[in-house]
Amino acid sequence: GSLWCASGQAGQAADGRGKVGISRRLPDGAWVRYGFDDGLPALEPSVVLARRDGSIWVGFDTRLAWSGQPFGARSMAFYRPERPDLGWTRVAPPEPLIRDAVYALAETPDGALWVLSAGGLSRLTADGLWTTYADQPRWRLGGAREAAALAATDDGTVWVGARSHPLQMRRPDATWGVIGDDNDLGAVSTIAAGSNGRVWVGTAERGVRGFDPAP
Repeated sequence: GSLWCASGQAGQAADGRGKVGISRRLPDGAWVRYGFDDGLPALEPSVVLARRDGSIWVGFDTRLAWSGQPFGARSMAFYRPERPDLGWTRVAPPEPLIRDAVYALAETPDGALWVLSAGGLSRLTADGLWTTYADQPRWRLGGAREAAALAATDDGTVWVGARSHPLQMRRPDATWGVIGDDNDLGAVSTIAAGSNGRVWVGTAERGVRGFDPAP
């Protein structure tokens, strides 16, 4: 398969000169780079997700970039490797569901895409319906990027973490639970779900913690 990389350089010109955007390493070792000409809405990628259907989804952090477009029109894009002729397709979530920056993406077994942004947590169903979760604290991360992480397990549980909020989980029955507290885990920087259901949480101050699936 291919290796996909997201990279960018802050402080470059608004026309994208000097920025990299998205790169793909092919099985033969050759590199392909994608930019505005290929349909990318921005060149400040913050997260890349390979979905079950083979498509590649990218979220962008464009608070310091100006493109003459509202953020919703340049927050996400996807690419289908089997249809390179289509280029990148932009995804414009209805504002204010997603704004300022996309920090993390995850997919649940039902085909839904979960998006953690500076505006909060949102869900895009397989049939194209957007939902935001106002019953939970909004992950408003301020003017500078803050650690934010998202992962989904095979049973459909979504794990959400950030520097300014405790680790939380949304169960398949749509109920929420808080895992530990700020004093226990500290700032969550990354979350990974193992094939056996165990969830690994990386923190800025307290190393890595593992959590077993609920019985």
